[in-house]
Amino acid sequence: MKQTKPDIAPHDLDAERAVLGGMILSAESVEPILSKIRRCGIPTTGETPHERLFFSTANTEIFSAIVELAGKETLGLGCLCSELKHRGVLEKVGGLEYIVTLEDYVWTSEDSVFRVDYVADLARRRGMIALGVDLADLGVDTSEAIDAAIERLRALQPSASADLALVSEHADEFVDGILQLECGENTSIIPSPWNGYNFHLGGFRPRTFVCWSGRSHSGKTTLGINAAFATAKYLDLFNRPDCVVVFSLEESREALIFNIVSAITEIDSLKWSRPPVDSELARCAAEVYDSDIKALPLRIVDSKGMSGQDIIDATQEIMREQPVRFVLIDYLQKLRSCLASRNANDEQAHRHNSNILADFAHEKRNPGQPTVVALVQEDYDPKSGASALKSQGEAAIATPKFCRAVFDVADQWLTIIPPDFEDGGEFGQDFTDVQLRIKKARGGKPGSVRLRFEKPYARFIER
Repeated sequence: MKQTKPDIAPHDLDAERAVLGGMILSAESVEPILSKIRRCGIPTTGETPHERLFFSTANTEIFSAIVELAGKETLGLGCLCSELKHRGVLEKVGGLEYIVTLEDYVWTSEDSVFRVDYVADLARRRGMIALGVDLADLGVDTSEAIDAAIERLRALQPSASADLALVSEHADEFVDGILQLECGENTSIIPSPWNGYNFHLGGFRPRTFVCWSGRSHSGKTTLGINAAFATAKYLDLFNRPDCVVVFSLEESREALIFNIVSAITEIDSLKWSRPPVDSELARCAAEVYDSDIKALPLRIVDSKGMSGQDIIDATQEIMREQPVRFVLIDYLQKLRSCLASRNANDEQAHRHNSNILADFAHEKRNPGQPTVVALVQEDYDPKSGASALKSQGEAAIATPKFCRAVFDVADQWLTIIPPDFEDGGEFGQDFTDVQLRIKKARGGKPGSVRLRFEKPYARFIER
């Protein structure tokens, strides 16, 4: 039976709008954006979304008009509408009502330039899917067909140096994309609050099991809460029906809320943790919570002694009310099966917990297709840099076997690295430049994200 290219394909309309909005808002952004688009080598025109940069036909038309006006140095909302009207497509793209909303998707002009890479990556994946459908129709039983397929692969990723390397790099996500399209899933990716993270990993991908590891006091909880809060803000900003769920197996819900307040207000987080809390600070926290946090689609469950299955059951219960797009587990060693074993080397117990959480993250029927992020505590010997076997109360700290068990099933693994790591560097300073080193990057590329850990304000910012 002849295959057809599905209309639902990897895309992010919000990112496309951010690129267009950045060009409209800032004349200085036009040339950097056009330069990136030229380098990516993907056509900006085409009859179907599988053949061009922008998935949306309306966004493709608007981009074409912007390029025309930028060449004449007459870019502006009025001129843009006039150009689209002259082309006879103003109402077709949504009229003035749609065009004025494009600026709302711009965070910063630099972010709009950055998102070109993300939009181009999604366009390449659509091209891979189209190629897969064509190959299925063809049967690929001749050398000519294989040669033609390789040429199309080269066109999708001109920088690839070898045919086999190119196929290997994209094979998993190509097959995964086909499965998602057959199920009619929403393949939208949520951007993280850090551009470097988005550059390497594309943001928070649906149906992905991610592990963030680090030593004691390296800021793992802070990193997780920053991501959960930013994701909830993103979902709220764009009126998405999804929500974010945080399972805190150590900290109280109140403590995590205070951390978010510190990040917003730049009030030292220690002032919340040392009772009695000043009445003026308490009033400030209540006001910030009511204005900036309370209405967000952010649920924090603080329950000690949960198992991996308990977390899955609780998430599925929430999914009966609304889709869940992001799940944070803080932290993995606190899960009941790990504690019950009383043996940090019990690889089988750790692997079981990790396996069921990974299987849950990959389940296609989950409403919201969540990214599941699990925090992992990893202590190192300052002299050798190797993992050290330690114990902290009843919690087993990460050992080589534990890390291997989780690493094997994780789609992505990132580690918070302190400065002077090779020399036994620590996280003792209130403001520390760190790296978020990507050790495993399915669907992305390895590298490091440069961040600054502002411990008093309970936040990680880009540097």
